Amino acid sequence: MAHIVGPSSGLANPLLLTEGDPTERRDRPRIVALMAADNTWVSTFAVTRENVSAFCTATGTTHPLCRDPAAARAAGFPDVVAPPMFAAAYALGAVNALQHDPAAGIDAARAVHGAQSFRWSPDERVVAGDVVETTARVGARTRRGTLELVEILTSSRIGERWVCDGRWTAAVRSEGPS
Repeated sequence: MAHIVGPSSGLANPLLLTEGDPTERRDRPRIVALMAADNTWVSTFAVTRENVSAFCTATGTTHPLCRDPAAARAAGFPDVVAPPMFAAAYALGAVNALQHDPAAGIDAARAVHGAQSFRWSPDERVVAGDVVETTARVGARTRRGTLELVEILTSSRIGERWVCDGRWTAAVRSEGPS
């Protein structure tokens, strides 16, 4: 079975790879996304110190629990803690797979990101070393003028532990003159 490896895998564009493909970059986080039989898309994301650090640098996050492994261990965590909005990183593989699969009915070439929001578990934290599995499905579809607003719902888990739900909106332009 082929895996869809998403953009944050370090490759220029998503492409199909088979197991053991020698072109796969092993020094970058890997996102694998597959469509399940029940019209959900599933991705896995390996959380590393490096991708948490890169996210913190990009967003200006300076909290020591997110930056310093010793501080995180002193606070009772096994490694650095991902900031809450890191949910956008680990859930994006499933969202991208859904948006680019014709079965979802979204014309990705005409879509732009409209909004996103998250609801986090009050008891769970994502830390380096975790593997987060995210499922995505299409929610409500509404029309506003020449735009179709498509809601994408995600749910992320580490094993059986729920960590985050997301609500994403794609705004898709109608075909024809603009």
